[in-house]
Amino acid sequence: MIRVYFDWNVVSNLKRNDQLKAVIDKHKEYLQFPFSHTHFKDLMKSYSPTNKSFFQDLEMLEQLSIKHHFNWDDERVVGHFVKPKDYFEGMNSYEQPDKTAMEEAIESIDKLSEEYGIKNFSALFNSILAMQLDHIDEQQKSNNLFKTIIPSLTSAKPNILKDAISFMSNLTTNNTFYKGFRKEIGTQGLKLEDNAGNWSPEDVFNNIDEYFKKNNINQTFSEFVESSFKGNTPKNPLTVFSMSYLLLDLIGYKSDKLPKPTDNMANITNDAEHAFYGAHCDYFVTNDKKLLTKAKVLYHEYNINTQVLSPEEFISVIDNVVHKPVDEEKGFINDAFEILKKGTFVNDSPPGEEIEAGTYGIMLPIFYFNYFNCTIYKHYEEEGYVFITFRKIFKNRSNFIFYTEAERILRFCMNFFGYDPILMEQHIKEFVYDNTKEKIEWDFDYGLIIIEKDELGRPNLCYAIDVGKDSQE
Repeated sequence: MIRVYFDWNVVSNLKRNDQLKAVIDKHKEYLQFPFSHTHFKDLMKSYSPTNKSFFQDLEMLEQLSIKHHFNWDDERVVGHFVKPKDYFEGMNSYEQPDKTAMEEAIESIDKLSEEYGIKNFSALFNSILAMQLDHIDEQQKSNNLFKTIIPSLTSAKPNILKDAISFMSNLTTNNTFYKGFRKEIGTQGLKLEDNAGNWSPEDVFNNIDEYFKKNNINQTFSEFVESSFKGNTPKNPLTVFSMSYLLLDLIGYKSDKLPKPTDNMANITNDAEHAFYGAHCDYFVTNDKKLLTKAKVLYHEYNINTQVLSPEEFISVIDNVVHKPVDEEKGFINDAFEILKKGTFVNDSPPGEEIEAGTYGIMLPIFYFNYFNCTIYKHYEEEGYVFITFRKIFKNRSNFIFYTEAERILRFCMNFFGYDPILMEQHIKEFVYDNTKEKIEWDFDYGLIIIEKDELGRPNLCYAIDVGKDSQE
């Protein structure tokens, strides 16, 4: 299936976008729309038992995703099956973190540490932090940026831990505070030039690196992000990606205006997470121009080939990549060759003394059978055989497929090439779910059709074609 990630704005506005709904309905058999916890972080902002719009949005999310869910498991993103309504029911409560809750957490830490004979652990931790900041001189302490982060630093008894809690609370929940902090960073000289928004996504990191050099920052942008994790391990791709996105906003690259009083830093981090989860799909679709551009920048930097599109662009693109197979005898082979001719060569190994067959990697211009996106083409000239192996490769962050993806392509092929209906369900179960069947084959007049699994359990489709027989006829 073709995997598409809609950010929350697209989902919530879908009920008003008839053209996009029509395209989804037209191709729904081939499209998959996973949801993530970040969708719920956005959705729950409008939660009220009496808010009809909330439940309409929840219904829309379920119609889209059905049960396909992305989940971060501390090391990577994995696919799970859960319906959005069940996911919502499983959320006992949802509250934005506030200062009181954080202070209560500290009290809990003190109570727990006291059981182990350590009283007032938070005070001890605060003292340790204070010692770490002893090297800061008085001029630095009076700096507005320091005073914003640690206002008690100049007092006789600074409470750095409490300041840090208050700072993080205000930063993540207070619109005015976040924008003031961002502005203060700019006054300290860490703000890009006004025309930075016109840079091409491919040039942004290099241009920022040059800007850092001119301002005596002896780090690249990536090193600057990495340094923010100093002493905090493990860092993971999600936090690195989100930190990079947030830093772009803080230094003035396509900064979010946060126009509503309720907007805050969480809006930006949610956008970052949507872009991160979108990087596990074929398409990431957003109608937020700033998010769209920043996602392109980060995808380029991290070698992610997911296409970033607006809803209007998605509507125009999807019709051109959906495959309409030709099913008459031999027609599907001619169809496959026509598609290969329009593909893009990514590597090739012509036949030679040590290579029996010419081997060519080709990226396809469409999703063959609305799943496969590349082929390995091998030509054994002396034997008169051609092997075309269709594969689904993820040139993005994904390294898994849902069972439903494997089942859909297998079921499609079995119906397309013909299969005993009595055996079909049994063999689908064995191939996809039980992992006891590795291969399914068909004979046809010009060779053999094979479906087999790769090392990740993804189905590959191979045509073994007797081109010598074809030429004789």
